Amino acid sequence: MPKIIISERLIKLMNKNKCEYSVRGNNIEECLRFLCEEQSEFEEHLFYPNKILKSHFLISLNDTVSSLDAKVLNDDVIELLIATSGGIEKKNQY
Repeated sequence: MPKIIISERLIKLMNKNKCEYSVRGNNIEECLRFLCEEQSEFEEHLFYPNKILKSHFLISLNDTVSSLDAKVLNDDVIELLIATSGGIEKKNQY
């Protein structure tokens, strides 16, 4: 069974205790939808109201950047990461 690993930051935002979930599906999108069926609170964090994955996520499949339609096999690992937007600004740094 494939598994999804959710970034630590997102897990903290959602007040969850674990970051790894076993899922079912033929591609990454189906696996994410399965996760949301099993853990309903994920849906509002992962998808826009029109059911499209929010644009600030990066998806990897077995450590390679991937797309929602990528085929998933039984022992695959999907990682859902929040894309970074920069660092912390320090006052009077420049």
